[in-house]
Amino acid sequence: MPRFDLYDSQLVLNLGGQPLLERFAAKPIGGNSFAEGRTYEIMFISRMIIEMAFEWFSEDAQGIDPYDLAEGLECLVDDLMTRRGEDETFYQIKSGRITDRLVLKADFDNQQELDRRHGFEANYYLVVTPRFAPGISDWVSKHNVQCGIIVFPYATALAGLLPNDPALEDCLTWLTGSPRRVVWISLHRHIIGRWIQTREDSIHELFNGLANATRYQSPAILNDNVRLHAFFALLEHFEIYPDISDHHGIVLRSDFQDGDWFRIVPCTVEMLNEFDRWFSERDELSTGQLMLWFENYREEGGML
Repeated sequence: MPRFDLYDSQLVLNLGGQPLLERFAAKPIGGNSFAEGRTYEIMFISRMIIEMAFEWFSEDAQGIDPYDLAEGLECLVDDLMTRRGEDETFYQIKSGRITDRLVLKADFDNQQELDRRHGFEANYYLVVTPRFAPGISDWVSKHNVQCGIIVFPYATALAGLLPNDPALEDCLTWLTGSPRRVVWISLHRHIIGRWIQTREDSIHELFNGLANATRYQSPAILNDNVRLHAFFALLEHFEIYPDISDHHGIVLRSDFQDGDWFRIVPCTVEMLNEFDRWFSERDELSTGQLMLWFENYREEGGML
């Protein structure tokens, strides 16, 4: 589809003169700037999600609550907020040149003053591209803007971030259980797809959703540790509560419909795979159906 020269410039000039002609010329520039800025935000946020997920699942942060993030906030430093328990951080994300720096300084100053008056403690960061980082850093220091600077490259896909970010590679390798970039890219795309829909999420809810949506995808995009976490969350939704303290396997208990049901199942990849195959074929699911599946499951041969 053609995007430019849709209208004869002379007809536009005749209709509204030079101002209308200049407005026509400015429209795609503004649209492109918005698109570039939004791409930059999404790439930074998705990188943050991967980092926080690695912390949550692999570094024993699961006891910390909340562990979440959100964008589009009703505040002045509004592009992104992350919460790691009591550690709150606000980010302003700028992909290009910052033309109105005094407004930016006022936003940081006023946000911090409001937080102080509310008794909040938070961290504040300005995210910029390498191209503009030196000038912005000097300006922030000179004008005493109380924020850290994060230099983040502009990229339109995960492949553009990987060459200079070994920590990101480590996180993706662990989360996916795979060294293959095609698996990393698949996970990254699923993260972006979910984030565009929600714009706010906790790490465990986001990855539980990803695990449920990709249960039977091959190759798998999440490692067995993350899959097990999502599996437990699914069971708890149906009032079946797992306990892995027993050395025989996973102890499942439920008082569904005033019963006293329990079952021990092996904590193995084979059990997860068998469950995922069964689960993926169900349009609707009940607690009773889940109980019956576990009652009939055996390690060798799957279902009886």
